[in-house]
Amino acid sequence: MVLPFLYMLYDIWKNRKRGPQSLMLKDIGYIIARVLPEKDWTIVEIGPGSGSLTMYLAYLVYPNKIIVYEKDDRWIPILKENLSKANLDNVIIKKREIGLENIDEEADLIIIDVKNVIDVVKKVKDKAKKYLVIFVIHFEKLSQLIDILDGFNTEIVWLEEHRVTKTPNGTRFEISGVKFNGFIVIAERTKPS
Repeated sequence: MVLPFLYMLYDIWKNRKRGPQSLMLKDIGYIIARVLPEKDWTIVEIGPGSGSLTMYLAYLVYPNKIIVYEKDDRWIPILKENLSKANLDNVIIKKREIGLENIDEEADLIIIDVKNVIDVVKKVKDKAKKYLVIFVIHFEKLSQLIDILDGFNTEIVWLEEHRVTKTPNGTRFEISGVKFNGFIVIAERTKPS
């Protein structure tokens, strides 16, 4: 049965070890709902960090493999531990700095969440058969991305999440929490690569 495992996956996600900034559930949910990866797709994630999105993608396409590229030795053990806790053995981890080098695969879906996002997109965009999903936090980089994503229909979203709390004075939005964590760029290929 799927539902208990999904509940456990959320519980594992919520209590996972964290390394670099992680994608939030609102972002993960939007990406999955918007792109809707299929089991037979080749999926590449560049900059998985501690595996926030990786766990959900690996679950969706299980037992098929997904490939992740991580350059930082600090995050790979955390990523492996989180995947192990989620009992997901279908992730191939490759240590490589994309931007300086390229990925090995053509992929239906390439997800990018790295600092040198412009260099990486330039390097890998021709390897994306269907979608590039790019996470970026600066307006200047958004403008550059639009310029280099010819051959793609591009959609940019910023999602907010507000938690509600009940106080003695009434029910209201919580004051604390993350108000902005970045933009999601969904680039869908319109012309063959």
